Amino acid sequence: MWLCLMHPQIREFYVDRESVVRDGVAHLRTAWAAHPEDQALTDLIAEFTRDEEFARLWTERDARVKGRGRKVMRHPDIGVIALHFETLTPLQDPDQRLVIYRAADDESQSALDRLCAR
Repeated sequence: MWLCLMHPQIREFYVDRESVVRDGVAHLRTAWAAHPEDQALTDLIAEFTRDEEFARLWTERDARVKGRGRKVMRHPDIGVIALHFETLTPLQDPDQRLVIYRAADDESQSALDRLCAR
């Protein structure tokens, strides 16, 4: 979320940035609801609320964890890369998340292969 909101070059990285930020805000609200005493998290949210888009979405009070989906990114050298993702939560430590990304199509796999070859 920090990169997506606060780093100017990343603003154009996501093809559907609105959706990425909306999902990120919902995930962050879910984490905050589970740990309202976490001062570092509270401070991070306060920092994010300086961003108008975040502040607007935060007031919607959406709290959920999206377990799977698709993200489309725009790499400055390689072009558009579509990825499927899945979020896994360990039973023994539900505060942790493992997110797995994989190419959504042959063109995206080829783009990822070109990135790895660099």
